Amino acid sequence: MTISKKTKSELILEVKKLQRKLDLSQKKQALKYSKNTLTLTDSKWDSFFKNTLNIIIVVDKSGNILDINRVVNTTKKENVVGKKVYSFVEKEAAKAIKKALASVFSTKKSQEYNSWRVDEKGSTHYYKSKATAIIENKKVVAAVIDATEITKEVSSHLQLKESEQKFKLLESEEKYLAIYEQAFIGIAKVDLDSRFVQVNEQLCNIFGYSKEELCSMRYLDITVPEDLAADYRGLLVSGEMKKVNFEKRYIHKSGQIINANVTVSTVKDINEKIIHFIAVFQDTTESVKAGEILKAQSAKFNAIIESSSHFIWTVDKNFCLTTFNENFDKELKDRYGTNAKNGQSVVFERPQSELLDNNFLIKKYKGAFDGDPQYFEISFFDTNEVENWREIYLNPIMDQNGAVIEVSGISHDITEKKASEERIRLSLQEKEVLLKEVHHRVKNNLQVISSILNLQSSYVKDEGTLQILKESQNRIKSMAFIHESLYQTKDFSSINFTEYVINLSQNLIHSYSNFDNEAKLNLDIKNVFLNLDLAIPCGLIINEIVSNALKYAFVENSEGGEISIAMKTSGDYLELKIGDNGKGLPKNIDYRNTESLGLQLVVTLIDQLSGTIELNTEKGTNYTIMFKHNQVKNRI
Repeated sequence: MTISKKTKSELILEVKKLQRKLDLSQKKQALKYSKNTLTLTDSKWDSFFKNTLNIIIVVDKSGNILDINRVVNTTKKENVVGKKVYSFVEKEAAKAIKKALASVFSTKKSQEYNSWRVDEKGSTHYYKSKATAIIENKKVVAAVIDATEITKEVSSHLQLKESEQKFKLLESEEKYLAIYEQAFIGIAKVDLDSRFVQVNEQLCNIFGYSKEELCSMRYLDITVPEDLAADYRGLLVSGEMKKVNFEKRYIHKSGQIINANVTVSTVKDINEKIIHFIAVFQDTTESVKAGEILKAQSAKFNAIIESSSHFIWTVDKNFCLTTFNENFDKELKDRYGTNAKNGQSVVFERPQSELLDNNFLIKKYKGAFDGDPQYFEISFFDTNEVENWREIYLNPIMDQNGAVIEVSGISHDITEKKASEERIRLSLQEKEVLLKEVHHRVKNNLQVISSILNLQSSYVKDEGTLQILKESQNRIKSMAFIHESLYQTKDFSSINFTEYVINLSQNLIHSYSNFDNEAKLNLDIKNVFLNLDLAIPCGLIINEIVSNALKYAFVENSEGGEISIAMKTSGDYLELKIGDNGKGLPKNIDYRNTESLGLQLVVTLIDQLSGTIELNTEKGTNYTIMFKHNQVKNRI
């Protein structure tokens, strides 16, 4: 409808004042009606607004009354304008007005609703109302409410009750319809003869039928025959039925079986008589399948743990059993005379003869509940006083969020394994003693040979022969030192080469030098360990090179003489450096091809080690020897 110029101008001024008063910012002041509003002409607006029997109210977006054609009680008009329109009605009716106005201002479409109020005398007045948008520049700036009182249609207490019920049902129906079509569950209205009266789209999706098809049949028609006994009509007691819930199976249009959880509630008239049912269907087919799969997996799991020779169990955070196999039950009965049962604590008093006490066990379980897998061994004595051993693994069981909810335990008998280990240990101990004895005897035999050579040298007058005997004696001593080291060590796979070189080199210095002018020994061998196959050839190489230095390097001036021995690892290789600060080798001597037995022995031993040797004679005589330290060679 349109408004006359005079009335429209006055209304605009009224709106401006109220907007300033109510702090309604950024709204257009001009008012006009859109195409979907009333269509009265300008000339008829003022007459209609003042003379209609209906109540005409102009409100803003917040529900504040901007104008009203007449008031419904003795309150003056100026006391009504500016107040909330829904402040004059009952609480539930106020909700309906708020909802209708919110829809008008957001969608620009008219909305119908019902409301009621109680007057000063306690009488209830009912109104059927319609809210319509006032649009300016494509924006809703206000709304017109046209309210028609229908109280006079109610002539008796029963009619009043029916009318009130009607309005309440209307309000609940509006809410129901909004949920009805958008729900993710199937909803149906079913009559007393079990026929579908109304169904939503989701129910059609569940059963595979269209709305028309479902509304032409009874739900009993699609029920699995074996489940017909679970009919809601059988739940009626004395003509009444409370809200019930049950599981049923239905037949999909394709023939597939559908599992559903069904909730049925009644709808009654004002006389408390059941007029129809509301049934809610939730498709549980996938859940049932998942349950069946879980059940099958559980059966497999039970078969696995029962067929295992291990003791298997699980406990909760209170250290109480939640699962166990027969072996675990038998273990408890044999050891403690008690049967296992769910909820029973696994932390109970144990005999003092057992190595494992409760505090230790609790500590292990707590570690597993903290997320750290636990492994340990325990021993106990059976009724025959025979020691038994168990190997135990405790592992955390986590949920989808990674939180530990239980701990699983797996244990097995390692008594025979422990006995075997003990037999092996004793056998190795015997062999170690035997090897030590062998090395001791070899060392003694080498010392005997060295002593024989020493005695023999006392009968030899030729200097050349004496020198040969002395060199042979030193070579024998170098090998004897190896066997002495092995006799003293607990590990026959390696020799502390630092101690060996110290003993060997000092023995050579004492053998070739006088006490006044002993050559100084510089050693740089740290944390070097060699096996027997490498230690003997290395010892002989050091023996020959150091012996040559002591014999020839310091003949002219032995004072200030130094011999250096250094050894270090470099990747897979060992680097051995032996040098002196003496006069050096004569230039006409090729150490690789010489008649010297000592140098020939050095070259031969290096070849056996698949190593390399380099000579530097710039300052004295310095050898650099390289060979792999992880190789195994035949013993010399």
